[in-house]
Amino acid sequence: MRFKLPLAIMTAIVLLSATLVLLPTSASATSITSSPITINGDSNLAAQASANNWSGNGLASNPYIISNLNINAEGGPAAIGIRGITST
Repeated sequence: MRFKLPLAIMTAIVLLSATLVLLPTSASATSITSSPITINGDSNLAAQASANNWSGNGLASNPYIISNLNINAEGGPAAIGIRGITST
């Protein structure tokens, strides 16, 4: 008799955990799937920021902000690769 309550609690925990694992992750309604982003230099960064409507202007006081992306980098080295940036 004394094992019924702990068993019921453990069962509830397992079922809740399984439910949480199986639920899709919440994402912003505006989130889109993207392939990995590779940035090669200042001009390429500015061009990609403009083409993708990233906010900011690239200055330290107003950096580009990459947001609302679900980047699929499975099997790759990185979701976002940045090389050759010299702007501050």
